[in-house]
Amino acid sequence: MIKATATINDKEYNIPMSYSEITLGKFKAIQDFLYSDYNKDKTDQIVSGKIKDEEEILIFMLDFINYVTDIPSRELKVMNRFASEQTREDELVECGIEELFYHLGYLFTVPTIENPVPAKQLGNYHFIDKIDLTQAILKELNFIEYTEAQAVIKAFNKLEAGRYENLNILMAIMYRPLIKNGIFTKDKIEEYDYETVHERAKEFDALDMETVWNCLFFFTLLKKESLQSISKSLEVEVEKAQADSKG
Repeated sequence: MIKATATINDKEYNIPMSYSEITLGKFKAIQDFLYSDYNKDKTDQIVSGKIKDEEEILIFMLDFINYVTDIPSRELKVMNRFASEQTREDELVECGIEELFYHLGYLFTVPTIENPVPAKQLGNYHFIDKIDLTQAILKELNFIEYTEAQAVIKAFNKLEAGRYENLNILMAIMYRPLIKNGIFTKDKIEEYDYETVHERAKEFDALDMETVWNCLFFFTLLKKESLQSISKSLEVEVEKAQADSKG
């Protein structure tokens, strides 16, 4: 992993170059910053590439860098707009505002992970490899399983709407402690509980976003499989109903 620093007035500052250096809590705070009423229009301009006011966007870049890094605003305000000399990827020497902003551009996008591999264990918490949303939608689960699946669906709906405030809750649903059952009984994952999940969710804010994205992408694949299963189940029910009506 490349650890990058920016040298400004002979002082080095750390620059997070990937999601592995951004915590879930920081990521959510950055999203709140980007899509606040004050910054939303400027964020949309950056994402679309349709800049209306270059001066306004340059100020936005400075504010964004200040928010994400540990570089004081007073240092950023005396920097050049562009780099004064050639820089290496891991050492941004006397870099410019726009170059620094460019290196943080990944925070405006969701990464691409073709084969997501979730961590099997995070501390004392273990990954649940599957929650069957099919049965939840068909209303055939017990109360605990149903409320668990509904919580997952609610979190996913918010994610698809570009809202990440429930991402730590989704992680707390995915990862739960093992319940020790003795020598002759297999340990099992703790059952879903609304209160304990919401309390534990706070702990996942310290998790790095690279780990979170891998878990989320893997879980998204499971959701798609579940939805496909729903479609097949409904087809079977329709075919059965048609056969019964003919009989």
